[in-house]
Amino acid sequence: MVTPNFGHIAKLTPTAKAWYTIHEIEGTPKLEVCYAGRTNKPYFAALQKLAIARARGVKIQKGNDESLARANIEALERVMANDRVLFPKYVILGWEGVVDSAGNPVEFNSVNCAEFVAALPDWIFQRLQQFCDHAANFVDEDAPTPEDISEASKN
Repeated sequence: MVTPNFGHIAKLTPTAKAWYTIHEIEGTPKLEVCYAGRTNKPYFAALQKLAIARARGVKIQKGNDESLARANIEALERVMANDRVLFPKYVILGWEGVVDSAGNPVEFNSVNCAEFVAALPDWIFQRLQQFCDHAANFVDEDAPTPEDISEASKN
């Protein structure tokens, strides 16, 4: 019996970088970003640490629909707050066109990136989150699979 080769599926792993343009902001900044998910190991590890820390201090939610809805809203707000801290560290890799209030170009570094992300209105940051959460934005189907690399090394 021949073992099937599913190497073509590995090409669907979100490992590529992408550019996200914010048209609503002066200078039309472009952010170079990577996937905000499990294949971004540093980002995912930081999320796990936050989740573990949160779980240690949380009581099981019981109650009526209103209290559960409030708990869900609070959870969504925590996700956004966590990502505002984690994106500058693990997801945003660089930028072009970011300017300050006077129109001066701003150099990309971790401090400036954190300040920029903190300044983004929620609705713009949510769009950035959604883009970075969508794995298909980071799939490079032309990238070699591990099998391709192994075969090439034999030659």
